[in-house]
Amino acid sequence: MRLKIILGIFLVVLIAFGLVFHFYGPYSEAARGGQGKNRSATTSPTPSLRSTPVVPSFPPSSQPDIPSPIYGVTVDNITNLSAITTSLSKLSKKMTVRIVFDPGMHPADYQSAVDQIDTIAYTMGQPVDSDGMKKYSVDQYRTRFSEYLTAFANKIDIWEVGNEVNGEWLGNASDVSAKIAAAYDIVKASGKKTALTLHFNEGADCPTYPINEMYSWVNTYVPSRMKLGVDYVLLSYYPENCPEIQPNWNSEFTKIGNIFPNSKLGFGELGYEVGTQAQKESLIREFYPKQISHPRYVKGIFWWYFREEMVPYTNYLWGVLNQVLSS
Repeated sequence: MRLKIILGIFLVVLIAFGLVFHFYGPYSEAARGGQGKNRSATTSPTPSLRSTPVVPSFPPSSQPDIPSPIYGVTVDNITNLSAITTSLSKLSKKMTVRIVFDPGMHPADYQSAVDQIDTIAYTMGQPVDSDGMKKYSVDQYRTRFSEYLTAFANKIDIWEVGNEVNGEWLGNASDVSAKIAAAYDIVKASGKKTALTLHFNEGADCPTYPINEMYSWVNTYVPSRMKLGVDYVLLSYYPENCPEIQPNWNSEFTKIGNIFPNSKLGFGELGYEVGTQAQKESLIREFYPKQISHPRYVKGIFWWYFREEMVPYTNYLWGVLNQVLSS
């Protein structure tokens, strides 16, 4: 008799536990809000913190814009600095100078050059050129930008967070994306101006891998916060790479401007690696005065071979550039 009573009590407890678990257990309809099989009425699950990317919120840049139009040249080596600064100072317009900081060099190596160029020109700092991108891990890239930004925060007007970023020679596209995003976040957090330079490789005769085609790469690998927040988007153009095409620049800048709706637009590199002097002169005369219909176009140009071809100022191409700037 006692055994039956015990078994009965156990059975009642078991049934009660089953009912509670059914209605309030982790997989029950009660625990899911009673929605049952009405899948159309279910709400989207809240994403976990791990799956939700953290998008930094940056204050507005504390630096004033460089007056537009921008007339840029590139100094890729600071050897013979006195002749470089003399050539810059004698040009008829105040220039914006991209200073290339070479691998293996430290901010202290450029202190005098940055100080002197800053007194006569606006400046754009390039801590890593496209040729050096593969030399740095993401952490090393971030550290390099942090070191140069700390050293020259009050001297450099624009920081180029990525150079020719879609070039096939830069390495793994996902790594490049992570590097430019890291540099962008550091510069933006400091309230400074950012620039992103793209390798223009449009056209059937431009040899490139599909993944590196400019618009495809940008849409895939440039983070959304950069598309909305980068201050300058610049195109690198070397006509010898794609000699058969004649780009419609108004159309190209409209397309890139749609991807970067808040950025100022321009050319970030120009030149001939092996062209004749006549070809180089023609390119200078074409691009420095070039008018683009896009309302955010600011020129730029940044002739890559300024130090090699326009220093000292007695060089023929320096005279060509100065004549164009004076027109």
